Order: sequence, then C-alpha cells, then structure tokens
Amino acid sequence: METLLGEKEAYVDGIFFCPHHPDKGFKGERTEYKVECDCRKPKPGLILKAAEKYNVDLSYSWMLGDGKNDIKAGLNAGCNVALLGEDNNTIYKHFKNLSQFIYDILK
Repeated sequence: METLLGEKEAYVDGIFFCPHHPDKGFKGERTEYKVECDCRKPKPGLILKAAEKYNVDLSYSWMLGDGKNDIKAGLNAGCNVALLGEDNNTIYKHFKNLSQFIYDILK
C-alpha cells in the first residue's frame, strides 16, 4: 500500500492495524491473537493511539468509513464521522463517495 501510494506521490505518516480477532476455531489460527482488545473496531484504541502519537485533537478530526463499525469507532474516539457508500442512515452524515465528502466540508 505504501509503495502504491508513493508511486502517486501520496504518503502516510503511519499505518495502524489490529491483529486480533475474538472468534476462535479456524484452521491455522494463531491463538495468541484470539483475544478481546481495545484496538478492534468499534473500540477506539487504534484511533486513540494514532492521536497520541501525532498529537491530534480528535474533536477536529474526521473518521471516514464504509461500515457501521468504522462510524462507531470514530464516535467512540470523539471524532466527527462520515459514512461513505450507499446507506441512508440519518444518525450521522452520509456521503456517496469521498469526493462528495471533501466538497461538502470545504464549502
């Protein structure tokens, strides 16, 4: 991902991911990762970790996502949230695509 972004002169400061999954019973799974954690969405652990590392005020930040767990994680972290895709939920701002979101927040 970093290479593909770099080829287009786009760069990220950091990549955060959760290796955990609470469901067990799959062939070849690594049991040390089968735990409940605070970094798996909808919990806000990774967002909070990134905010601390980069000194980000989450009340001015946006969590964009294409699923309800993305939105819940953003809300749990204290972010503004926007759902991208084809959902008509009226609880939070909804945009059909990233271009629509950017246009709306910049106007």
